[in-house]
Amino acid sequence: MKIMTPASAISPGGLLADYFVGSSWDRWRAVLKAAYAERMSPRELELFHEVAEREPPMAPVQELWAIAGRGGGKDAIASAIATVAALGHNDFLRPGEVGTIFCLATDRVQAKIAHRYVSAYFRENEHLAPLVMRETDEVIELCNRIEIVTAANSFRSIRGRSVVCAILDECAFSPSLEDESSRPIEETVTALMPALARVPGGWLRFRRPIENPACFMKSGRKATASPIPTFW
Repeated sequence: MKIMTPASAISPGGLLADYFVGSSWDRWRAVLKAAYAERMSPRELELFHEVAEREPPMAPVQELWAIAGRGGGKDAIASAIATVAALGHNDFLRPGEVGTIFCLATDRVQAKIAHRYVSAYFRENEHLAPLVMRETDEVIELCNRIEIVTAANSFRSIRGRSVVCAILDECAFSPSLEDESSRPIEETVTALMPALARVPGGWLRFRRPIENPACFMKSGRKATASPIPTFW
């Protein structure tokens, strides 16, 4: 059985293909294929090299860092990643346990963008609609014991959860510890690590457009050392 990935979902004939029509999405498809270590065509390799300046990973990455400008389709791609992640297996969950997919943004207004995209997929797609048990302004609960949470960045809401996938939206603009904010991005990343570790394969995170400088430096990473440095 072929496993669905974000790249296959947004490609022609895929589950979300109707929302990603045209060649403008080809570069994103190439990046997503590289992130999941999928077989790539010569053209896809060319597109990947344009933005990554490295060879594709030999195995699926644990983190995907995307540095992309305004209007680059970041929220649309993030919503596709979240949707596909919600359809994976859940046999790692204990009875009564729920797996969480986080789409965390700088504020609730920003978070609503991704929520609207994901909500539309599950409302309009005949294959996805039957999976929805309940929906609020921030949460979509599915019958497979997976929930998609789109909310403002808060490290307190992460603790104790089993996180399948975490997407940090516009984290360059998220507050840092130096801002004395109640929602510092460094605390969010710290809280995510053990939450992701509780889920097999739950390490893929999507951050954009660029890591908060303070968190970026404290993590010890440089752009050339990240698992898939992607520049637009």
